[in-house]
Amino acid sequence: TEVLNNIKKDTAHILVGIDADNPRKVIIKNI
Repeated sequence: TEVLNNIKKDTAHILVGIDADNPRKVIIKNI
């Protein structure tokens, strides 16, 4: 479970970095 949570956190960081180029990522990040 800890590993999955870490992956989710890493993914969130990636989405935050991409959201500027693709506004749709913001929606995913907010979820």
